[in-house]
Amino acid sequence: MIPFSLDMKAWQICVLLVALAFPGMGGVQAFDSGSVHQEHCTACHARITGGDGHLLYRGTEGLVGDAGQLLARVDHCREGAGLDWTAEQIAVMRDFLNERFYGFEAGE
Repeated sequence: MIPFSLDMKAWQICVLLVALAFPGMGGVQAFDSGSVHQEHCTACHARITGGDGHLLYRGTEGLVGDAGQLLARVDHCREGAGLDWTAEQIAVMRDFLNERFYGFEAGE
């Protein structure tokens, strides 16, 4: 029990300040898919291809045929890279890659 009384507005401000001070505690962290892609995906793909990491996206027609397969591929790569992403973060990365490289329809 809190030994003092806060009105609802003051309570909301306190919660917001704590969330801003400790962004990882609430489980909600910004996931900048572009930066994460550059840091992890592109770097790994460049090592695999010996140069342009984007070549892997152009050569994945047999591996990725729709948005569902792309989601599975992102999860496969995430696991291979040892990254601890939530299901939501995997979906965000799938959406980023789909928009940038593939163009699958949402229901595909």
